[in-house]
Amino acid sequence: MMMDKHEKRKYIGLWGAAFVLAFLFACSGSNAPDKTQIATSPMVTELALQPTSTITPVNDEAVRGGAGVGDSYFPTLGNSGYDVESYRITIDVDMNQRTIQAATTIRATALVHLASFNLDFYGLKIETVTVNGVPAHFERVQRELVISPAVSIPAGSIFDVYVEYSGDPAQEIYQSVIERDSAWVWYDEGSYVAGEPKGAAGWFPVNEHPSDKAAYEFIVTVDKPYDVAANGILVKTTDHRVRRTFYWSAPEPMAPYLVTLNIARFDMEREITTSGTIIRNYFSETLSDETKTRFDIQSEMMDFFESIFGPYPFGVYGVVVHDIDENFALETQTLSFFGSTFVNEAVIGHELAHQWFGNSVSIKDWQDIWLNEGFATYASLLWAENQYGQFVLDREIERMYLKFTPESAPIEFTKGALIDIVRDSTEPGVEISRTRAIESLAALLERTVPRNDIEIVALTYPENFDRGLVISILSSLSFDVAEVSPYQINQFLIEIGVTESGRLQTRWPPPGDPGPDALFSASVYQRGALTLHALRLEVGDDAFFEILKTYAGRFAYQNATTSDFITIAEEISGESLKFFFDGWLYAPFIPDIPEMGLYSVGQEQD
Repeated sequence: MMMDKHEKRKYIGLWGAAFVLAFLFACSGSNAPDKTQIATSPMVTELALQPTSTITPVNDEAVRGGAGVGDSYFPTLGNSGYDVESYRITIDVDMNQRTIQAATTIRATALVHLASFNLDFYGLKIETVTVNGVPAHFERVQRELVISPAVSIPAGSIFDVYVEYSGDPAQEIYQSVIERDSAWVWYDEGSYVAGEPKGAAGWFPVNEHPSDKAAYEFIVTVDKPYDVAANGILVKTTDHRVRRTFYWSAPEPMAPYLVTLNIARFDMEREITTSGTIIRNYFSETLSDETKTRFDIQSEMMDFFESIFGPYPFGVYGVVVHDIDENFALETQTLSFFGSTFVNEAVIGHELAHQWFGNSVSIKDWQDIWLNEGFATYASLLWAENQYGQFVLDREIERMYLKFTPESAPIEFTKGALIDIVRDSTEPGVEISRTRAIESLAALLERTVPRNDIEIVALTYPENFDRGLVISILSSLSFDVAEVSPYQINQFLIEIGVTESGRLQTRWPPPGDPGPDALFSASVYQRGALTLHALRLEVGDDAFFEILKTYAGRFAYQNATTSDFITIAEEISGESLKFFFDGWLYAPFIPDIPEMGLYSVGQEQD
């Protein structure tokens, strides 16, 4: 995903206008939805309700499936006790009333003997729940739908859950995209679904964790002249005089946050890549030709990414672009979502690269989000290098790196916080000269307190005084909050004679463990990308690109962890890389890149 609103979702590394291609030809449009009959997957066939599997029941006591899979950051997301194979989501949409009448059929395999199990489902009114065609008891517990089937489900059995529901799927939306409870959004000319990490449960019952990927079918009925665009392939449309039903199939495994559903009046434009992948783009009818032509580069991007990552992992690709002021993009599987005000070459490449890294190879735990965002960000830089040369790549790497050096990351510290840092770092009984105290405090507080004010206070002290009394000078200065970089604090402690500088946490958390509140911080995107560039410099181009291709291929359609990636990197490079990755992914301060003359703290930067 990429956004430019709300710091936690911002992608700050967009290329300048000099690097964005301007195309001289416009695409031809059509008001009709994509009716291309692509080879139909077995998923398209009816998921008829079947009796429970005849696998011999395990002789164990039936248990209740857990609410949550134990994710490091979101322990209540997802549910344990079963594995979903497929979802069939049938929705009748009333665009005037902004409501839906819907039913979702879930086919799953019991991993244990289930007396009850949970689904993530929020907000909408539930009308019917059945398990294998038999009514089941259910209750709502906050975001959880707890279902108790009439007969317990033996371990190893395949079972079907049917949930019928209705209401406004967007009624609980508020705050930023990442914080809202539903991915569904209405706007004047249509609606869309885009929600990461937990928006799916606001419009259909789901096991909402990327570790449980499944196939999807969408059967969506809307009034004419609206069109529907969703993940996968459009199998057929059925006409009902004033309404139409669209049948979409997404047979490859997909994480719930990557599901999208889009309703508007679209023009569909289609092309085929060199390798035969169909690209179909759904553009709002009112979208400008200039915006549409920015996506002409996708076919060439696809060829390039296939050359370095391996074959494109899905049957189709494309984008859906709503003509709305929505400043983010999301890598919804096979059909990336865009608002019209956030379209440029870097973002287009970023979302396409996610189809390999994030969509085909998905994370097992949200802590490892850098495997998605860092990879997609670096992929867009690789594209820039391919198109415009190494100079462009190097300049962008340098610009990103300087963002994370403590010198360029001032933070607001309260006076009390600064005093605590000095108190924890100094020892009484060691003298400091008044001149040195003034110089060091002036450098520390240069953005906040005039040097003259510091001199006035310090001149009340003797020529030499106990270093611990620097705290008294700080206390006497007139400020409540100071804008200070960790580098300045580091230098201040050195200047007053502290041998251990006690490097401080910057506002950018390390990408390998950013915390749930910084899940989509610039560190995850850009320091994650810098990690890959540093790895490339460490192991060389041949090994680096073999690492990327092997990782994409070995874990295709599966889930992976940072440890999995490190294992592949060590296997192919023949090097022990633990120290390297510990520094780049988990250390509070970014490591140096000496090959490019880039240093984090205490050294000159070119």
